[in-house]
Amino acid sequence: MPSASLDDVHPIARAALLGLAAVALVAGPSAAPAAADTGLDWADQPARTVTDQCGDVLFVGVRGSGEEWPWGPTIERVREVLIAHTEHVDGDRPRAQVREIALDFPAASPYTLTDIGVERLLFDEEMPDNDYLRSVEAGRAELHRILDDSATRCPNERWVLAGFSQGAQVITETLAERGEAPQLAGALLFGNPLHYPTQQVTEFGTGDDSATGLVAAVHYLRETAQVARDSDDRIGLKAVIRTTLAMSEGDLAMPRMQRVARYHAMEIPESLRHRVISVCNAGDIICDAGSPLARVMLGASTITSETDRARPIHQGYDEALIAEAAAALIGDLLANLPECPGGPPARTEPEADAAWRIPVEAIGALAGGGLLLAAGAGVTVARRRRRMVDDDTDWHLLSDDEDDDQHTGSRQLSA
Repeated sequence: MPSASLDDVHPIARAALLGLAAVALVAGPSAAPAAADTGLDWADQPARTVTDQCGDVLFVGVRGSGEEWPWGPTIERVREVLIAHTEHVDGDRPRAQVREIALDFPAASPYTLTDIGVERLLFDEEMPDNDYLRSVEAGRAELHRILDDSATRCPNERWVLAGFSQGAQVITETLAERGEAPQLAGALLFGNPLHYPTQQVTEFGTGDDSATGLVAAVHYLRETAQVARDSDDRIGLKAVIRTTLAMSEGDLAMPRMQRVARYHAMEIPESLRHRVISVCNAGDIICDAGSPLARVMLGASTITSETDRARPIHQGYDEALIAEAAAALIGDLLANLPECPGGPPARTEPEADAAWRIPVEAIGALAGGGLLLAAGAGVTVARRRRRMVDDDTDWHLLSDDEDDDQHTGSRQLSA
């Protein structure tokens, strides 16, 4: 998919960007803003958690798996681009103050999932517990707490959220659970493992709009594999094989995908479409997993080689693409800032509500042989692919036609 242009962004954002002039956003990350009265005063050091002082803008950065606090390399680049295009001119009074928080959560490595194994990953009734699951839950709970604090104490603050990889998953689930989020100025998601076709976001990057992220793919395949838990492994294996091959070609059963998205907090409210920017480059297995998973399933590759191949792409979102994606966010942010900073009301800290979700991200758990359990079926997937695809026995269990409820009404989506 070609990168979005300024003509595609929200009209308010585009108008504000034009007002900033080419020197602000076209000249590159080192350019100064066009006018001092649009400048923001960014903090020197991020906080780990909420502070008593309110700002006009609350920036929350959420790093990726295994990255060191505070930001990680990708979110640091995002922050540098935002600062370069909004920082006030020295000697002039800044228009607004930015309060910065680097989300304090484990950001645990996804390779703790390796011990689960593919069979349990796809076919267990419930997702097995591990460090990565707890890491995403902790991140989501902490982000809810920060935003609840801002909404209560600092209702005039505008939120700017930026997340990479696991961090993008944390932000997606949080926004899906919160709903409308009127204080949100914008969110930037890079390499989002919860990306899926028709998601209510503004797309940037070279990835196709039919891309399905790695976590979203696992959610979707687990729902497909439900037939194995309801009947027998042969039917479930065949269903997962067919579904993965179709997904690699951008062909998803969208009613099923949308049900999965609602159930697993992947669905961004439609009202936030122009405020949530999703950046995915082709070849990034974390946000575009269909083709790599199909290659692994067919025995043409391994998950280790696929993640090794994708690592430079996943970690290589550069300043030019970040600046292009940030343009819509910056325009909308500056267009809606208050004229003068306001003072903070009395502090209140509501408790955040943490709910379990299935995280996966780099899915080292898919290592250790072919993805879809050819060993369990006693045959190689590559040799039997054509016969399985052509055999429609029991395929009605996975239909998404008007009669879908009679097949799925008695069961819940997989946890």
